[in-house]
Amino acid sequence: ELQTQLDALHKKLEEFANPEAVRSGRPLELEVLSRAAKLFGDLQQVDSAPTAVQLAAVRQLQQDGPAVEQRWKTIPQEIAALNAELRSAGLEPIEFP
Repeated sequence: ELQTQLDALHKKLEEFANPEAVRSGRPLELEVLSRAAKLFGDLQQVDSAPTAVQLAAVRQLQQDGPAVEQRWKTIPQEIAALNAELRSAGLEPIEFP
């Protein structure tokens, strides 16, 4: 039961990650945040107006961000519920900020 719930949570978290990282087994990170950080870094490196590609990336982030935020809002409650079950089973809870 707990393993099934942990697997389901992991699968849900994978939906937020870069698919390449998921396939390669690398640590999961919020893909939309990684894209935003890369774009910000690219924009900071030059002293000129954003390119068409960068402007398209900004629009995509503006479109993707709210949907990701809405989906993410369910994660803390799921982790809290799972942590209660882990503690009841005498297991370490998931560390989550």
